[in-house]
Amino acid sequence: MPQLAIYIDGNLSKKLNKAIKVSGKSRSKWVADLIKAKLKDAWPEDFFKLAGSWEGEETPEEAIAVWRNKDPKEELRHIRLSIETLELNQMHYENRGNEKGVTRSENAIDILIRRRKEIESELLR
Repeated sequence: MPQLAIYIDGNLSKKLNKAIKVSGKSRSKWVADLIKAKLKDAWPEDFFKLAGSWEGEETPEEAIAVWRNKDPKEELRHIRLSIETLELNQMHYENRGNEKGVTRSENAIDILIRRRKEIESELLR
């Protein structure tokens, strides 16, 4: 089984020891449970398979124009999914050092967020 070594300061070590004592778990079990909890559902299964998947030339404005004909809640769903995909693309481009891709993703996200805010304010009227 793999082992993990970490370095922490004395103050943090005291807090850790108290938390472990209260839990009644071993140090190893306590840390392993914490790691599991932090990693659980952090990213949906197959989330990273979407990286770089937005390859169409459709602009956010063109997509919004199509979605405007839909129910506002459906349009919000499309916007949410597009933002999630673009954020993933942005991470992909950052990891590859593709500044043009990062900027394109950021700009598209900004446009979609503005439209989302418009819809949300219209729904509140």
